[in-house]
Amino acid sequence: MKRIVIAGATSGIGLEVARLCIRAGWRVGAAGRRREALEALRAEAPGQVETQTIDITRNDAPEHLGQLIERLGGMDIYFHASGIGSRNTALRPDIELNTLRTNGEGFVRMVTAAFGYFRSHGGGRIAVISSIAGTKGLGSAPAYSATKRMQNTYIDALAQLARMEGYDIRFTDIRPGFVATPLLSGDGRYPMLMRTEKVAARIMHILRHPRRRVVIDRRYALMVFFWKLIPEWLWERLRRGEKITTFVPHGTTATYPKRTASDNGNGSAGPARGRHPDRRTHDQRRGRADERPYRHAHQRIPLQAVAGRIRALGGGAGRLGAIHARARRADGRRTAR
Repeated sequence: MKRIVIAGATSGIGLEVARLCIRAGWRVGAAGRRREALEALRAEAPGQVETQTIDITRNDAPEHLGQLIERLGGMDIYFHASGIGSRNTALRPDIELNTLRTNGEGFVRMVTAAFGYFRSHGGGRIAVISSIAGTKGLGSAPAYSATKRMQNTYIDALAQLARMEGYDIRFTDIRPGFVATPLLSGDGRYPMLMRTEKVAARIMHILRHPRRRVVIDRRYALMVFFWKLIPEWLWERLRRGEKITTFVPHGTTATYPKRTASDNGNGSAGPARGRHPDRRTHDQRRGRADERPYRHAHQRIPLQAVAGRIRALGGGAGRLGAIHARARRADGRRTAR
């Protein structure tokens, strides 16, 4: 019977994974800040669940973790599902610092405590939920995306440390996309939103059949693939414009100012057929990129534009070329309508 400790088991993904572990017959050590939620979980399976109130931002969190492990009878897997995130384009210091305290300081405090336990008990597995937001810096949530990137790198560093020192400690970095959890409630609308139960079931599969790193789900894995191909200068330019709306914490879209009829010189507000919508020279476009017109008001950046620029840079001539062609056809159909 496996023994798993879950930090952040009071809601969202952590709670759903805890329930799946109970159904699988595992012993579960549930940790979180809300005592009533922990007791409700324990009531579902009193013989399998031990609980401990832990605030990962406090210095005594490792001590409480040790107490929970002792009552559980040991620990085979440490699963870190605790974290916060908020949109913060205004850069409010309290939001940024709270995010750093939980996703940075709290994360390190708990993961190093778990690492120390496994080091002295012959090994184990540390699995953490980070995010695809760590792939690139997201302007709408600077602290969130930065701390998620830190988590990715920190797990990489600990994995190397374990190998260097000869410890039998394994790591799993789980990077989901948008998940319908309390973290996103009241914070706008999100594309490709995944159900918590679906993500928890995928994580349970990963815990049974461990992998070093995984993105949930395939759609987001494809999106991350293309994110990585976008050069830094282009990534930053995707956010330039009069009005920008960015979805957080796991993806980004943008909107741009509406074009006027005079932009085309033919009396229409859309691009003239048969020619590029922007007739300025290369130097003019580079010098005044923020004034570059777009086809429609509040339109997402076309995949054609992104794929075309990456292709021009030589990134992925075959597969990306096919995607570029499909995007051009799709844009053509939308224009025809």
